[in-house]
Amino acid sequence: MAGQRPITMREIAERCGVSPSVVSAVVNGHEDRIFVSDATRERVLTVVRETGYQPRQTRRPQEPPPESVRVAIVSPVSHLAIFSVTIAQLSEALSENDCIPIAHVVPEPVEERWAQTERLYEGKQAQAFVFLGSTHVPISRLAAHVPLVVIGEVLPEDEDRAWRVCLDNHHAGQTIAHYLWALGHRRAGIAGYLEPTYTRDRIGAFIRSWVDRGGVWSDDLEFDLPSGPDATVQTALQTGLRDFLDGAERRLGGPLTALFCMTDFQAALTMRAVQRLGLRVPEDLSIVSIDDWPLLAEGLNPRLTTLRQPFAALGRVAAQLLQERLHGSRQPRRVLLPGELIVRESCASARVLHGAPSL
Repeated sequence: MAGQRPITMREIAERCGVSPSVVSAVVNGHEDRIFVSDATRERVLTVVRETGYQPRQTRRPQEPPPESVRVAIVSPVSHLAIFSVTIAQLSEALSENDCIPIAHVVPEPVEERWAQTERLYEGKQAQAFVFLGSTHVPISRLAAHVPLVVIGEVLPEDEDRAWRVCLDNHHAGQTIAHYLWALGHRRAGIAGYLEPTYTRDRIGAFIRSWVDRGGVWSDDLEFDLPSGPDATVQTALQTGLRDFLDGAERRLGGPLTALFCMTDFQAALTMRAVQRLGLRVPEDLSIVSIDDWPLLAEGLNPRLTTLRQPFAALGRVAAQLLQERLHGSRQPRRVLLPGELIVRESCASARVLHGAPSL
């Protein structure tokens, strides 16, 4: 209609319940820079067609400048190094969306971050939050009134209430099971801190995939490492690894040929303990893990085969989810991102080195 004010990109975003950056990615063909689901893309395109919106370079300055939002990136000390790329990408994406990222480091145990978050929010030092790392305490009460996105897993009771993005741990477990099986391994075990939700998801998927292929499994093939300082984990390995390997050999009728560790850090400590027992990696025991922390995985001898977390994408998608939450979308979203297996020298073919039977 003549004289009617053209609709803006921000108004389209409000109608669709997404952030302006999502609308921009769809209408300008930049979906390689931001994650957009098929359903969201269709919703945006429908509104664009209905309103006759035409993106123009000259329209952008006419829109009122948005109010900057202070976003606290809450991370435990132990996550800073391995997730440095995630933090950098998250900060950059937040800045591009008129947010002010603030790094807030919390000590261990990480459960203390909930109390600190509420103090930051009530004191108006931050208006929104991104939690780096899986949570082991309920967050539904906090997430109900605080704009919050988690990079990692949450407790089962929070599955439908939390905005979050994380590695697809089921896919990760299946990928590693397939990889080891394809190498001819038939006697495999698991080592790591087994309590967290993300760990159980990885293990569960690995075991189901392993058994579906005809592999043998029992609880005594899982070596549970303690949570805590390096010295505590090293002591547990020194005192328990030999007994674990001996028990697995009795259970399977032959020595383990492969060990799946839950993280690169746990794999590094396990590899050192295995070598101290006089075993060779990978000649006697192949070791594979999840993370691909380059400073660690590339520095081990042999270099570590591991499934790479999508560190950069985790940060970008978390920023996108937070924008959707801030722009009024009330239905929490979960985004699972696939990892990539990085093959190095810590794994070898069991058929060649061990003569393991093919089932």
